[in-house]
Amino acid sequence: MTRDRKQDRHPGIEDRWQSSSGRAGKGRRWRLRMSGLPGHEGGVVELFDDLRQAKDRRAELLRVRSDPASVRVEAGKVSLADIGTSYLRSLKEGQDRPTEHYIETVEHVVERAVAAGLDDVRDSQWAESVQRWLQGLTAQRHGQKHAKPASEATRRMYRAILGGAINYAVDVREWLTANPFRKIKARKTKAKRLRIAAQTTEGNAHKIISLPVLARLVSDAARWRVDAKRLEAVAALERHGGDKDAAARDLKVSVATIYNRLGRAGRSDDPRWLMAVLMAYTGMRLGQAIGLEWADIDLTSRTLRLRPEVVGNKSGVDATVEMENELHGILASAPRRGALVVPDPVEPNSKRKTNRPLRRQWLY
Repeated sequence: MTRDRKQDRHPGIEDRWQSSSGRAGKGRRWRLRMSGLPGHEGGVVELFDDLRQAKDRRAELLRVRSDPASVRVEAGKVSLADIGTSYLRSLKEGQDRPTEHYIETVEHVVERAVAAGLDDVRDSQWAESVQRWLQGLTAQRHGQKHAKPASEATRRMYRAILGGAINYAVDVREWLTANPFRKIKARKTKAKRLRIAAQTTEGNAHKIISLPVLARLVSDAARWRVDAKRLEAVAALERHGGDKDAAARDLKVSVATIYNRLGRAGRSDDPRWLMAVLMAYTGMRLGQAIGLEWADIDLTSRTLRLRPEVVGNKSGVDATVEMENELHGILASAPRRGALVVPDPVEPNSKRKTNRPLRRQWLY
């Protein structure tokens, strides 16, 4: 007993001569004090009836304090604060290190959850408590005098961050056997079902082109791009009897701008029109229409070749398509400005007298 009494004087454990009923001198309990633990702002104080248990607990807490990632969670309470500390460390030391803003957000979410009393992850009602906490979550934004309810996007972000930390505790650290969030099944209300159906319908609607719209896409009216600024200048000149100074004052521009607009071409070919014609008459995809070359067109045999290496040919086979009379006439009269049938779409810059290539998104 004397040897144990000397070992008891190591920092962290002290002999407390007090019985469980509070009367001094009857029985003995061992009190462990520890500070500086991750996730615990105050000190940790625990009482033990057995000295060996107190020493094992002290060794465990010392290990956690020196290396938070090596924490060994035993049966009982699993601290969300310890999980968050280890998870943050794995994010900082991992190969795919996220941004500092994301790391700070994860730390903020874990701290708020711990402060809300959600530290014990092994609690049977922990997942339900998190759901209730998220429903009542508030967001204090800059300049607001009073906190307002958090948005649905913020709640989903909090839920995803907590779920990622718990998945790390399950898959990597093996502190938990399963993610408690999986017990909660998503309940689809009637409003949610209708919203999902509306989104699905709206998402598929743009993939279907009606016949009237298709007729407008391939009509001669859609073949030309009209310069609206030039037409505006011409209309102003007509209103003022050809007086360019009066037209400039009417449009609130300089006279040089009027001359510049009048010098432009009244209309120009729209490369999107020829692309729409090819897609409508042959069924080719956008990438195939952009990559089609004049060498792939045989006007004599009235055939059109779809090469397998062109981006957009998902089938990966060399196909030949017969041309309709209308498409044959359009391609026969189309000017050849290069190897491609559909010229590279550009946007003219009148100030710099240059052309700027347009993005692929413009074609959609």
